[in-house]
Amino acid sequence: MNFKSSVIAAALFAASFAASAVGPGNLGAIDNKTTNIGNTFLVGATFSDNYVFDLVNPGETFGSVTFSSKGSFGLSNVVVTLSGGSIVGSALDTDPTAEFGFTGLTAGHYTLNISGKAIGSLGGSYGGVIEAMTAPVPEPTTYALLLAGLGAVGFVARRRKSV
Repeated sequence: MNFKSSVIAAALFAASFAASAVGPGNLGAIDNKTTNIGNTFLVGATFSDNYVFDLVNPGETFGSVTFSSKGSFGLSNVVVTLSGGSIVGSALDTDPTAEFGFTGLTAGHYTLNISGKAIGSLGGSYGGVIEAMTAPVPEPTTYALLLAGLGAVGFVARRRKSV
């Protein structure tokens, strides 16, 4: 493969992540949804990307980051860290897929950090997902219906007792 073909292949590889992925920054509330993430780096660059998000309800966050550890677009020393609230955790992986999962999260503000170094001859790139599963909080109308139902059952039980 000649140099021109390598550059075109590398650009297509990077564009495949960038087309549907959100770069570092504020993701807002991510309760019960999946968000694609990704970024591309120049040769030899050391990076530290922060994805900031909120959980409105308690739950868990998990996902994966996929990257090449060799070839034209390679990364090394990839570390995924979640911090915020009362939890801090990390996952280190030299394998091309760094999977992570953090459970027992309270509602709050969190930062997912992905760091490493671009070692490929044309730089480095990663892509992945963050998925948050949270417990829904019942609406006030749900409690009103519950109380109305309990009241109706009590009324019928009392009426049957007096007849």
